[in-house]
Amino acid sequence: MPKIVTEAEISRDGWLYVKVPTGLPPGKVKVTLSIEHQGKQEQVQASLEGRWRDKFPPDVDLDAILREIRHAWEEEWRINSYL
Repeated sequence: MPKIVTEAEISRDGWLYVKVPTGLPPGKVKVTLSIEHQGKQEQVQASLEGRWRDKFPPDVDLDAILREIRHAWEEEWRINSYL
C-alpha cells in the first residue's frame, strides 16, 4: 500500500479537504488519516473561535457576554452555597 504524506489546511468551518493523486485505479479504498497540528496552541484556539465568528454580528463582544454569564453563575453559586 502506498503511503502519502502531504500538508493540508483546515477550513474556517473546521473541515479538512484533501485532494491527492494516488495513481490507483477507480474503486473503494481504505483510508487511514493521521492529523498532526503544526502550529502553536494559540492558533488552534483562534481557529475554534473563528467557527463562531460569522454566527454573530461583528459588533458583538463574545468575550464580554461569556464574562457576564460566568459572573452570573458564580453569583448564583455563591448565594446557593450559603443556603
